[in-house]
Amino acid sequence: MVVTTRSIMENRVDSLEQRMSHMETTVEQILFKGEDAYGWLVRIERYRLNGVHTQDKVDAVILAMEDKALNWFQ
Repeated sequence: MVVTTRSIMENRVDSLEQRMSHMETTVEQILFKGEDAYGWLVRIERYRLNGVHTQDKVDAVILAMEDKALNWFQ
């Protein structure tokens, strides 16, 4: 089997697309609008993504913030 730069890049793109799709679903599950912070924290403490890098998890949480929560974070 010959491994080319193109095939390596295609595999990386496929992997990234799969991770992003999973993250979109996860973001919907952990959406926080600035209310019920304790309930949100309970859900976040149970938030585990096996095989996903820590930075990707942080990015997913940031993407899930809206309204007051996003304003506070900024």
